[in-house]
Amino acid sequence: MNSNHDFDRSATAGPPSAASTPDFPMLDVRETMKQDLPEFVQPALTWLTGKPYAGQKPFHRNAFSHILSALAALGVGISLSWLGLPLGGSTLLLEPASWVLSTNGVRKLRLTIMHFCAHNTVLTSRAANFALGEAISILTLSLNFRQYQRQHIRIHHGPKLLQPVDETHEFVVNSGGFKPGMSVPALWQHLWKTLFSPVFHLRYFGQRLRGCFLADDPKHNALALAVWVGILTLVALTHSWLAFGLAYGVPVTVLFQMSSLLQNLVEHRWPVPPQLGQKPRRERGELTVAVFLGEATPQLPADAMRLQKALAWTLWTLRMLFYHLPARVLVMMGDIVCHDFHHRRPGSKDWPNYSFARQADLEAGSPGWPEPYQETWGLLEAIDATFKSLSQQPPLEK
Repeated sequence: MNSNHDFDRSATAGPPSAASTPDFPMLDVRETMKQDLPEFVQPALTWLTGKPYAGQKPFHRNAFSHILSALAALGVGISLSWLGLPLGGSTLLLEPASWVLSTNGVRKLRLTIMHFCAHNTVLTSRAANFALGEAISILTLSLNFRQYQRQHIRIHHGPKLLQPVDETHEFVVNSGGFKPGMSVPALWQHLWKTLFSPVFHLRYFGQRLRGCFLADDPKHNALALAVWVGILTLVALTHSWLAFGLAYGVPVTVLFQMSSLLQNLVEHRWPVPPQLGQKPRRERGELTVAVFLGEATPQLPADAMRLQKALAWTLWTLRMLFYHLPARVLVMMGDIVCHDFHHRRPGSKDWPNYSFARQADLEAGSPGWPEPYQETWGLLEAIDATFKSLSQQPPLEK
């Protein structure tokens, strides 16, 4: 690693005249990683950050590989928990690791696979996409697929994005209680309280259960009931309530919901100044910003002391491993880091290669979209940007 160079700080990731902000850092974060770190770690950094370096050769994935990775994470996570519990002792330390994997798997199935099934871009036919989306909605105790698809396509990808009928507005403002006009400190305080609030989790889980078992589709309700009666009967017959609760119950309830809350707070941000309903394409381009995970490698003067270099690189490594990596695995899985590309090209079948697809669209000038791509680096930084935008909205009328 070469950290002795003097980096040219005039090379910016945003407009040349932009000041240094979370959205337009004066350092091109991803390019510092390319410049300072060896090539063999670059594919992992592209996955972690969600952004390729300039000129990086794409590595192609298909939808099946994303389905397989989600199922593998869920399967390994459940297996670790189920196998470790009877042994007791130090093997119980496997439980947190199993929850990480299982949460990643179940959230990716819901957040990525089911989502793209709603756009009919996972499998080759509408019927197959519907069947897969329906299965995921039942296994993850989520809103039934038919209703989700109808609302998502007609409203979330229509001109009413972030308006009261939209799913993100409904979740953040109504269910989450993050009200327009609240101060940024108040919004942060409310977030920490909500993440660990039994009332929030019980209410959210109740909404999920109603969406899964009490839909306006009797066939779906019968199927969902049959599946879960079968699962719970098998658990009862094998006396595996504790194992099932730890292995699947915890990830699919509390951890699922904590992940969903954090993800919804960065998926979109409110317009500043508040002007919803104006020029749909420009507006949608402003309301969805990429959230990349990582930070610039240490930029040190050539005469920096060895201890200074060692401390700077140690801190950078620790933040990448214990801040940005957990955010990627537990909150920003799949293509959500490049959600702005999806809102510009919702029918793209290249979503499995989201990072490179977005980069190609960016380099092409995002034809048809007047608003340039924007980016924020870091999960907490992105939440803060959302809170700043929400705080500048007029309070809702009572």
